[in-house]
Amino acid sequence: MATTTLNGNDIPLKISTDAGTTYKSVVCATTSGIEITRDISEKETKCGLLSTVGNAKWSANVEGVVNTTPAGTEVSYEDLLGIIVNNTATLIKVESPVAAGTDFYIQGTVIMTGLNLSMPSGDFVEFTCTLTGSGIIDIAP
Repeated sequence: MATTTLNGNDIPLKISTDAGTTYKSVVCATTSGIEITRDISEKETKCGLLSTVGNAKWSANVEGVVNTTPAGTEVSYEDLLGIIVNNTATLIKVESPVAAGTDFYIQGTVIMTGLNLSMPSGDFVEFTCTLTGSGIIDIAP
């Protein structure tokens, strides 16, 4: 069986602030990711240990180098700053460019919960951004 691997360079984290009409890639991103977790509740009873699974929780992160001249198809650090300060409704999406049948797709509504700026001496100005999922994550293109 042939396998299809994905290259992180081909799958940017995209952000929409217009309800999904347009998505823009984060300019000069160095890494991004999505974490999905699910809590398990346990209760010791006289009947034994009972367990139940909680709702899925998810978040996304992106790190990058600050670029003050992004293209029209890119989200800059300044755009991210505006999103967190103004509490702008935001969607994110990651998807594979690979043909149908091997789709890789994650989309959902997020709230920006963190934006950090690092200005080390003699190095690039960098940022990290945390986006916390709000509601159900969509995995079907």
